[in-house]
Amino acid sequence: MVDTDFPFSSKRCREGAQLCLENTNRLLDDACILFHNKRYITASILAIYSLEEIGKSIELLKLSKNGKDLSKSKWNKLTQWGAHKRKIRNGRKLALKDLEERLQMPGKVTANKFEQAHSILSSHYNEMKKQYLYVGLEDNKWTSPTILGESQLIMASMDLGHSFEGYMKLAKELGRNDRCHEAFRI
Repeated sequence: MVDTDFPFSSKRCREGAQLCLENTNRLLDDACILFHNKRYITASILAIYSLEEIGKSIELLKLSKNGKDLSKSKWNKLTQWGAHKRKIRNGRKLALKDLEERLQMPGKVTANKFEQAHSILSSHYNEMKKQYLYVGLEDNKWTSPTILGESQLIMASMDLGHSFEGYMKLAKELGRNDRCHEAFRI
């Protein structure tokens, strides 16, 4: 969108949200193929990227529903360095909305505590993307995305589960009756 004329109408924001949903579907399709072929870490990365895309779609959809246009400053805020954590958080929040509502019953977890947990997990997911893509050093040892531990398999399964749940809720929010197709079955 380098040469885009701003503002972008609220109607066009909905179109962008729909495209984000389609891109989320593509990312999850590929994640499932990788997961079924025991490429768990790469599947997890794509699931995390799909949560980011869900988060972007949520922000665009909110503009559309409120009849607000997308200004250049809003677009920059949506795509700037550091926006990844916010978009992941928003995607996870949508995916886990039912759980959050159940936990906020009297005597359970407060909304503030749940928000703190989302913030911590979003930062963690952003760090996982780096860890799952690059060779690095940690505790005086090399780390590599090619070395798979049991915890990465579990995390990949959870990442995909959260992403699928977010995808289905976003599709519903956009008025689409998408079904979890065969590739999504793990």
